[in-house]
Amino acid sequence: MHANSTATPDISIVSTSGSDVVLNGIIDNPLGQIEMISAGGIIGSGILRANSIVLDAQNGRIGTSTAERVNVDLVRSAGLPTSFTATAESDVFLRLSGRMREDNVSQATFDIDEVSSATGSVDVLLQPSRLEVDPLDGFVGGLLVTVVKEPTNGFFYERFRPDVPEEDRTPLDPRIFPDLTKATNIESTYDFAKTQAAGSITIAAFFPATTDPRINIEASTDVDSDVNNSGAVYVLTNGDIRVTETAGSLRVV
Repeated sequence: MHANSTATPDISIVSTSGSDVVLNGIIDNPLGQIEMISAGGIIGSGILRANSIVLDAQNGRIGTSTAERVNVDLVRSAGLPTSFTATAESDVFLRLSGRMREDNVSQATFDIDEVSSATGSVDVLLQPSRLEVDPLDGFVGGLLVTVVKEPTNGFFYERFRPDVPEEDRTPLDPRIFPDLTKATNIESTYDFAKTQAAGSITIAAFFPATTDPRINIEASTDVDSDVNNSGAVYVLTNGDIRVTETAGSLRVV
């Protein structure tokens, strides 16, 4: 599913039964919001790409394991900072990627409002962020015209014979239709405003070597270190780390 509106549409998927919500593919809504709520089951694997995403597994988990994570692509455009919330009764397994669709790379901070597990652990894998500001070739609109008695078969954008020249047509919006073949890795920051778990919290860069794209991590955490004396915060990256435990002691590994 691909939302191609320049407005900010919302896509909502709600399961009120005990069934799982599993995405077989991708939902692409780069300027809007995706909401997935499961009242009784898990929220399974798939790719969610949007400016704002809400996941809520009220009596289950998000993702099934470190091998079966829910893939979340947060899209930041000019004037549209990201928003992401993932809450679950049990464990949370995520793979986060930042997609920057504005030229000002100094703004490449991806805001995560909350990732929390009431009874389990939180495990988040961070992918390098990508700069995606070049549009695909093509123009907005266009009508395919076929003239039966003439060898005329093609798209016209403003008027029929003669159409306006290409330089006067409206190009595709790179916020919605970026040319991913021209995307590049950039330094970025993932800012977790609230990360809470009864077990442990893990936030790790998938490529943590010094030669890999730099990923900075800022996180406010609340981990219950009294559960089996095993609750801790695990952070791995090649950039800056700033972790603040908001309640009790901070066990860092």
